[in-house]
Amino acid sequence: MRTLVGAIAGLVAGGCAVAPPRAPGAPPELLPVVKFAPVYPEEAQARGIEGWVRVRYEVDADGSVVDVAVEESSDPAFEQTSIDAAYQFLFRPIPRGEPAEPRFGTNLFRYELLGPEPRGC
Repeated sequence: MRTLVGAIAGLVAGGCAVAPPRAPGAPPELLPVVKFAPVYPEEAQARGIEGWVRVRYEVDADGSVVDVAVEESSDPAFEQTSIDAAYQFLFRPIPRGEPAEPRFGTNLFRYELLGPEPRGC
């Protein structure tokens, strides 16, 4: 007990932040480096349609998205642009020496129209 308290006190005093250890066999955490917003489909925008899409993606060892699938969506008009955006995501690679197991994540894309543009005088 004394060792654990001393270690925690040392971390607090030193200002270090340490992530909790992963469970044995758990894949490394997905840490995003870059995430892109999808393009609002022109046809949906012209028709005044709003919606959402939830995608599931697989990330390989170098942090690239290698597979994307739609889990749910409110309208098929938003699916392809959501898939395209998810393929552009980039995550932190798996550190050397750790098992290069596939990692999976999900993302919810929301498509909401803004009000009318203000007009000049």
